[in-house]
Amino acid sequence: MLVGIIIIKMSSRVNCIRRLKILFSAHVIVQVSRICVLGIANIYVGLHAYHQRSSRSVSLWSVLFTAEVSIAAFIFLFQDRWDYMVKEGVDEQVTPTSNMTSPNSNLKELDATI
Repeated sequence: MLVGIIIIKMSSRVNCIRRLKILFSAHVIVQVSRICVLGIANIYVGLHAYHQRSSRSVSLWSVLFTAEVSIAAFIFLFQDRWDYMVKEGVDEQVTPTSNMTSPNSNLKELDATI
């Protein structure tokens, strides 16, 4: 409700477009995050209530749901970085060559010149 009032007041101004976009983006991110967290918590609370009422073990269901959420989170975070990893390729091990110097040799050269 409060966000709607702020948006209505800001939309009448011409110079508030950037702030309005930031506010809307933050609002969407908060709402989606809240719904996801509450949905996951609701499943765990429901499993606990089922265990209390039926006295049946729900540990297998808890483990399976935790694994499902973990895999989904990993895939979600991994897909964001996949293009970057493909573009960068495999890291090749750097081998020292004769033209590469160590930091200690640079210090020795500086000490010799002083």
